[in-house]
Amino acid sequence: SGLLIDGNLQSCMANAAQLIAVLVCSFLVDSFGPRILWCISASLCVVFLVFYAITMKISMPNFFPVLCIFLYRLSFGLGVGPLTYASWVHLLSDSVRYYGTMILMSVHWLISWIVVITFPIMNENIGQFWTAIVYALSTFISVFYGIFFIPDNNDKETEEMALI
Repeated sequence: SGLLIDGNLQSCMANAAQLIAVLVCSFLVDSFGPRILWCISASLCVVFLVFYAITMKISMPNFFPVLCIFLYRLSFGLGVGPLTYASWVHLLSDSVRYYGTMILMSVHWLISWIVVITFPIMNENIGQFWTAIVYALSTFISVFYGIFFIPDNNDKETEEMALI
């Protein structure tokens, strides 16, 4: 990030932002629904990833990349992070929920592993700017996932959601 602060402390600050956001999300999801929170969260993640990428090309104060990372993690925690685990539970009926959750969690962690493995390769080959842009584009696509595939379940029971 460019700050002369211990990396562990920087990581702690970013993780604290996400923890706070997850707690806030747990209270907001009943009021707004998972679709709206997902779309807002993913949109904000795109914005802060693009801002972070811009800091790679334009000289800015040292705190600005850190602020972008902090706000990205905050945005991620407001929806995309926790709703990844919570949204599919409502989409499965009781009879297949265990197996469906097992498959979905496995796929989620496989994709997370792929991101962790490819990040340094992408950074080395295309640079940090383009790596952030690729992740921003991927996150932008997830906004449409939220719009079209996350049902608005404010007034529906779990079994009704499974029928959707």
